[in-house]
Amino acid sequence: MKTLNALTFRCGAWLVATCFLYVSCTTQKGFQGFYNQHKRSTSLALAIPTYVVKIAIPQDSRKEIIPYLKGMRKVRFLYDAPDPNSELNMAFNNFLKSQDLTSYISTKKDGQIVEIWARKNNNMIHELILRFYVEDDATVIVALMGKVRKDQIQNLLKQE
Repeated sequence: MKTLNALTFRCGAWLVATCFLYVSCTTQKGFQGFYNQHKRSTSLALAIPTYVVKIAIPQDSRKEIIPYLKGMRKVRFLYDAPDPNSELNMAFNNFLKSQDLTSYISTKKDGQIVEIWARKNNNMIHELILRFYVEDDATVIVALMGKVRKDQIQNLLKQE
């Protein structure tokens, strides 16, 4: 009987350890995990390489936008309804609370809200996440992924 209980305990411990390992390996950290969970429930979701974004930028906006894309390799874009209490906004607020992100800007002007966060490691920024909320229009969340030095982003923000 003792060997049966020991065997049952070992099997149970192995099962718990395996489940924990599976869950921890399948959970994606960062914006990519958030994007994968919510891309089907939004009006529009895009994941595109930065070089495609650079091609699509109108000529008159290139000077303003291209500096933010230097060092970034991928852009993820979520577009949703204008409701600030929408499922996407609520989930994004929960995502922000659970992540180790540094807030850079949060500003509101003429019904528009712009917020910028970054995930950094030492002097490098690996994710730059922007949320735009335009009253009566839409909520847009953009994540730029790559490697950019923190001082480059700070200099760009000072210029604005």
